[in-house]
Amino acid sequence: MTFALSMNKIIYIAGSQNSGTTLLNIILGGHSNLVGLGEIFQLLKQKKHGLYLSERLEENCSCGVKVKDCAFWGEVSKRLDARHGEHINQRYNIVRDVFLEQFGPDRIMVDSSKSLSYLKNLADVPGIDFVPVHITRDVRAYCISRIDRAFRDNKKRKMRKATIHLRKWYRGNLEMSQYLETGNRPYFRLGYEELSLFPDKLVPALSAWLGLSYEPGMLNLAPEGCHIVHGNRMRDQPEKNRTIRYDNRWFYRSEWLAPFILSSKTRKLNNKLVYQNEINRLWEQ
Repeated sequence: MTFALSMNKIIYIAGSQNSGTTLLNIILGGHSNLVGLGEIFQLLKQKKHGLYLSERLEENCSCGVKVKDCAFWGEVSKRLDARHGEHINQRYNIVRDVFLEQFGPDRIMVDSSKSLSYLKNLADVPGIDFVPVHITRDVRAYCISRIDRAFRDNKKRKMRKATIHLRKWYRGNLEMSQYLETGNRPYFRLGYEELSLFPDKLVPALSAWLGLSYEPGMLNLAPEGCHIVHGNRMRDQPEKNRTIRYDNRWFYRSEWLAPFILSSKTRKLNNKLVYQNEINRLWEQ
């Protein structure tokens, strides 16, 4: 089923942490009709001394300037500062207002806020018709990525165990999958592995489903054409990340092996969510 976009539509990229949501945001943001904005809801969260966005003003936006000087997020920040105490959904509407003013009615927002809770938030915002795109990373690769992140961040020892990450992957992706499957809203599902290994197949397929013509420049990875403040580190490394490269650390690591073998339900869900598009058809060619 294809899905025609309009000015009231928002593409919402759903998925777990370290699952390729920022990569997909940059790819889609490379289309002339779309603008990647990263994890919008994360920036709108209320913290002790203000919004999370207000704490990031001295950092860089992917467009290449500080957030406070960014034509988009700088303006959003000013308007949010003038309207304290509003619900996060009302803050989201301020983002939409600024987007419409700056990019016009022919451009579509791409939000990679990831979580199911934020997706449900979006469903409660009046006037929004969102399009979910669910990306899932192979649980084995996910476990290795989260373990290495725990070591980098000097997390507790239990966070360096594959079992805890495998369980989190299963619960989160099962809940997201069930929510999308039981709803009446069309959605697109793809795997990080499929996207990374066969971008020339998956990106045109996703574009067609969204009702967009595929543009080869989408695979050039140009984060400076987006306005991403919160997301994977690759948003800050445009020169280093000009090509789509698959992270294959799990190929030569074994931390995931025992819990993966012992959990048949995780293996089944992994195959269902990650490897259902191009790879299955590839072997038939």
